[in-house]
Amino acid sequence: MPPVVIDIRSAEDLRDVVHRAVQALAEGRLVAFPTETVYGLAASALSEEAVDQLVAARGDVADQSLALAVKGAEDALDYVPDLSPLGQRLARRCWPGPVTLLVEDRHPEGLIQQLPQSVRELIATDGRVRLRSPAHPVILDVLRLLPGPVAIASANRSGAAESVTAEEVVQALDGNVQMVLDDGRSRFAQPASVVKVDNENYEIIRPGVVSDQVLKRLSGFMVLLVCTGNTCRSPMAEMIFRHMIAEKIGCKPEEVEDHGIIIMSAGIAAMMGGRASAESVSVCDSLGFDLRNHESQPLTPQLVRHADLILTMTRSHREAIVSEWPDAGRRTFALVQSGGDVADPIGGPVGRKTMQIAIGSDHRGYQVKTKIVELLKRLDHKVIDVGTDDTESVDYPDIAADVAHRVAKGECDRGILICGSGLGMCIAANKVPGIRAASCHDDLTAEMSRRHNNLNVLCLSADMLGEKLIDRMVEIWLKTEFEGGRHARRVEKITKLEHDIDCSEPS
Repeated sequence: MPPVVIDIRSAEDLRDVVHRAVQALAEGRLVAFPTETVYGLAASALSEEAVDQLVAARGDVADQSLALAVKGAEDALDYVPDLSPLGQRLARRCWPGPVTLLVEDRHPEGLIQQLPQSVRELIATDGRVRLRSPAHPVILDVLRLLPGPVAIASANRSGAAESVTAEEVVQALDGNVQMVLDDGRSRFAQPASVVKVDNENYEIIRPGVVSDQVLKRLSGFMVLLVCTGNTCRSPMAEMIFRHMIAEKIGCKPEEVEDHGIIIMSAGIAAMMGGRASAESVSVCDSLGFDLRNHESQPLTPQLVRHADLILTMTRSHREAIVSEWPDAGRRTFALVQSGGDVADPIGGPVGRKTMQIAIGSDHRGYQVKTKIVELLKRLDHKVIDVGTDDTESVDYPDIAADVAHRVAKGECDRGILICGSGLGMCIAANKVPGIRAASCHDDLTAEMSRRHNNLNVLCLSADMLGEKLIDRMVEIWLKTEFEGGRHARRVEKITKLEHDIDCSEPS
């Protein structure tokens, strides 16, 4: 009987296609899926009969090419709990993608042990199992919805050429498949690379899409150092760490990667392509390192996924990473393990970074102010807290005026004001000559208010901003330098407005 062929390129609702494929697999039928490499033939690994049909369809009862399809690296640990660090590293970096990992399966609590006996004998041969995470959205959606694992092999007769179109699948399997999902020709049109992993060594046992050269880089141990803007602390740490590792293993710093160690840095609020700060370049010069060619980069999901060890300059950086990517928690640590932070030196002379910050809030912002004061002290700043000191109602203009006058007179370097929305404080503070206050609401506005506007009073909303976001914004705002140049000319014009405005009635 010919199979049902569904052209997913013209499907009105792709979700319906996914649900039909899930139902077919759950009912013990065979489904051919498109992948980025070649078409794959899949069966529910919980059904002995379905897996037997898969083997028969391929025409080899001794078939040893069956793999388990998994959603990703975390899913793989359910089946192989003692997957080696190298295996985990390759899974994180190669999946979803054109690599099948052949790994040891000897853990008594792995989910493979719960498969039917006959399926287990086909999937886990010689104490090893093949794991594959195809990079195609349809099969990944099916894996997320199907309540159980999926056995998969290339959709062709054993020993024959792989099928790279749905038409080739139908012709090759000659009615031995019940459903074929057609997405045109496979992107790579060649099989996945099969990589055997033993502890910290790997071997390509079947060449495929991913070359040995690429795998060598992907298998390296990657250390990622993270700060806020990736222009000062983290690039300095990257440079120092690379030289330390080079000295330890006896090579030049530029040869460290050839020894399987990758060292990088990034910033949680960094822009792409920024240069290292003048202060960090100067410090590195004194140490004999050249940081002039550094280009900043933002922290991305891919960098987090690829990193084996993430070292953050502050505890708040770690909290931000773990909040966004919980799976990275066990690989992410603050660089200072004693509970302190690596203070940001931007804005002060080399070797010193201390500002005097005036801070105040009304009753709505009291709780947030208390936490910001703690943060400022951890960052080694001097704090002038003008109140309020409890949650009893007060008038925010009085608090705003106190902080603003201290900044305008030069008694404090900068000021921070907090109320319910941040707006009232901002309006009041800006009435004081010499004050440039703004209510910022995210990392970017906090940074740009300093770079372009030389903001000297930061106003924050206690009601609309989360604690971790506020911590990041304050750190970014404190460490960011005013760029000057054309922005200096514009800020001077703003200052001139304070003296030029004529409030008399028009004639």
